[in-house]
Amino acid sequence: MVAQAVSWSRAIQTGVWYQGDARRTAATPPRFDFQQIHGLVQQVIADRVGWRRWFAAQQIEPFGVGYEELVADLVGTTRRVLDFLGIVPPEDVQIMARTASQADALNQQWAARYRELLAAEPLPR
Repeated sequence: MVAQAVSWSRAIQTGVWYQGDARRTAATPPRFDFQQIHGLVQQVIADRVGWRRWFAAQQIEPFGVGYEELVADLVGTTRRVLDFLGIVPPEDVQIMARTASQADALNQQWAARYRELLAAEPLPR
């Protein structure tokens, strides 16, 4: 959740939502903003809760995929989703990312800093 919130925070601040996005709107470099990242973590949590409630109301057992899991193993995760859905892709289909992750050392620094600050002084959830 933290990695997703950090990526989201950077995209909001810069206007760059994917690798190669030419819409950059920020004149200044992005800056660590604990409150913004924390709010986005809370939004990710709320979204997950909302989806879980919807699936439960529809009596559907979803196949959960976390952001970090997908980023770490796109091909394996995609194959597990297809298997869950009972879909066998044709032999000649290659599973590959159409976009590149924008996460870098700055994302890792922000995530670590967020976790450190949160652990030092927990906020009400």
